[in-house]
Amino acid sequence: MAETAIFIIASLVVLYMGWYIHVTTFSKLRSLGNEHDYSYLDYFDSILKSGIGAVIFARIGWIAMNLETVMTYGFGVLPYERIGRDFEWFPTYPWRFFMFSEGILSHVFWVSFGILLFILLVIPTVKLITALKVGKARIKGMLYGKEAVFIVSLAVYCAALAAWSMRP
Repeated sequence: MAETAIFIIASLVVLYMGWYIHVTTFSKLRSLGNEHDYSYLDYFDSILKSGIGAVIFARIGWIAMNLETVMTYGFGVLPYERIGRDFEWFPTYPWRFFMFSEGILSHVFWVSFGILLFILLVIPTVKLITALKVGKARIKGMLYGKEAVFIVSLAVYCAALAAWSMRP
């Protein structure tokens, strides 16, 4: 119970901090004359895309780790199989890939989530900061510093969750 509460609180802190950093960075860049289409919605879109991609990578990892079991199901064209009067959905591969309840590797999920969020959110933001043409290096330094704080917190958060999910 306590571990779940810590997980929820840490998730909310990292999510809010990342949202605040990116929304203020986007608005500051826009006020300094750097035209872009990023808004607070892009932050949540990046989280959603990273989560979906991480689930796919974690599922592929689980399938690779349990290849002997996977090969016993066989392959089929239709996503269902009729057994008597009932239908069984996703009984064969490639359709069985969508049975996420069968298993995913949670440590692969957290590592891929962090990497994908870095690729989808941090790299475009750093490119925007780099393209900023301002005479004062202090402003760029402040924006780079905010991104560095988010990168460190994201790395610590994802590494801690990956390590926590690997414990026996």
